[in-house]
Amino acid sequence: MRLRQAEERRLKLISQEAAWAARSPAARSTKQKARLQRLDELQNQRALPRDRAISWSFETEDRFGSTLLEVEELSMSFGDRTLFTGGTFTVSPKERVGIVGRNGTGKSTLLKMLLGTLTSSTGQIHRQSRLQIGLLDQHRTGLNPEDSVYESVGGADFVDVHGKRVHVAGFLAKFLFDRTMLDQKVSLLSGGERARLLMAKLLLEGANLLLLDEPTNDLDLLTLRALEHALLEFGGGVVVVTHDRAFLDRVCTKIVSIEQEQLVLYADRSQVLRAAQNRRQKELELIQVADQRKQNSQSTSTPPRRSGLSYHEKKELERLPDQIDEWEVQVGEIDETLGNPDTYINSDIDIFQLQQQKEGLEAQIELALERWEVLSEKADT
Repeated sequence: MRLRQAEERRLKLISQEAAWAARSPAARSTKQKARLQRLDELQNQRALPRDRAISWSFETEDRFGSTLLEVEELSMSFGDRTLFTGGTFTVSPKERVGIVGRNGTGKSTLLKMLLGTLTSSTGQIHRQSRLQIGLLDQHRTGLNPEDSVYESVGGADFVDVHGKRVHVAGFLAKFLFDRTMLDQKVSLLSGGERARLLMAKLLLEGANLLLLDEPTNDLDLLTLRALEHALLEFGGGVVVVTHDRAFLDRVCTKIVSIEQEQLVLYADRSQVLRAAQNRRQKELELIQVADQRKQNSQSTSTPPRRSGLSYHEKKELERLPDQIDEWEVQVGEIDETLGNPDTYINSDIDIFQLQQQKEGLEAQIELALERWEVLSEKADT
């Protein structure tokens, strides 16, 4: 009893620290780095004995080193709207590709194209001859609501797992379905239970390429950690769409980002963030250059001033405090949203987009403050 309570306390603490890490910006202080180190230490601790534990392994009998999937100059358009173009990347065994981008940019569409249920506008997808795809979609389809848990995995007393004959009750127990749940209808299962049942089906199907759309939705911490370990040990390829930043960092070996209607390949998520920051910085610099040219053009048409601010600079100086206040309010609202644990289970909220928006606002505030200091000093001369 004491061991069980101690383990529950450990998992609760991990959940709290993980929630903080998911919503916190990159650690900049010693205190933040210490909290991240504490989270890693808690997660790496050997779990205390408990009554139930999830144990699965998405393995495949295929042992080949060739490319599973090759995407070449892929594009997708609907009417006059282009979702993305220029997609070129590969998926090989032991590779785990994360797909990121704002809501509506075509992440789930790309998964359907890889699956073969949607045809690309241009480009090609080359699939390995022995490719067998397993799909876990965002809506947890693939299960008949009228089937029982027992029927969903074949309705037989024994199942074949990697060539071994295993009793279905023992197999489902690994996914936290005890014997009392075998007759329960799929329609009565929770979102997390449906996800676990679908994962059980993927294991039985022996897929060598897994397509996962928001796989972490509705998963408790224990199930999430088990899924991470299973994917890290998986011998096939994985393509995953998720807003879970920690999951991307822990699992994925490369990232495909949908940005500015392009599919761009990166080594990891940090490169995605740096590229986005560089784009925003260049956009701000172009705006500043255009504003400066406009001011220079206007100043040449008026008599030169002996000192102080020009008319347009005075107006700019008057506007800057209100503009900075407005941006800071927006940053505060985003921080409040990211600080709410419910945000991370709401599929309608794009966490990645919020982080990008916050970083862009903070960069604008910093530039505006610098501009305010320059104009203030000039006004005093």
